[in-house]
Amino acid sequence: MAKKKTPQELCAAAVIEIIPFVMHHVRSEVGRRQDATITVPQLRLLALLKREPQLGLTEVATMLGITQATASATADRLVQRGLVRRETDSAERRRIKLSLTETGQTELGQMLSIAQEVAQIALTALSPEQLADIIQSLGLLREAFSQARLVERTTARPPTNRTQTNGKRRLAGEPHHV
Repeated sequence: MAKKKTPQELCAAAVIEIIPFVMHHVRSEVGRRQDATITVPQLRLLALLKREPQLGLTEVATMLGITQATASATADRLVQRGLVRRETDSAERRRIKLSLTETGQTELGQMLSIAQEVAQIALTALSPEQLADIIQSLGLLREAFSQARLVERTTARPPTNRTQTNGKRRLAGEPHHV
């Protein structure tokens, strides 16, 4: 007999199923309407920098779930187009900070405006009561994930596949040379 799923399991499955579906629809329509010169990974990077300005490449890669090389290449293309600014961190000279330029903010704003219009059109089939329920539910979802993120930041991180030895990083399991 199958184990009955908890409300959290059912809700998590629904969230994980619907978000990619909605985002695919919105991205496709934005790409169709906008001069599709900005790729989805570039759009994700622009949106991330709007939410979290002054990020380093490592943080960008981690938050977008991509490699540092991919983050760097994506940022390079956006820098070349004048949408992102790449600056050296004054406190840590080896660290690069990324931020949106005014042009980047403008272009992102135009794309987000189109995305909002696309979502608005899709939602016209719903009643005012259904829309109010969605707004309330999305607020709860944001709150739950914000709390989860806060907990995640304040708890110990799981071990990685790297260990620290004498100030040098090495892969776990690699021989240690003194």
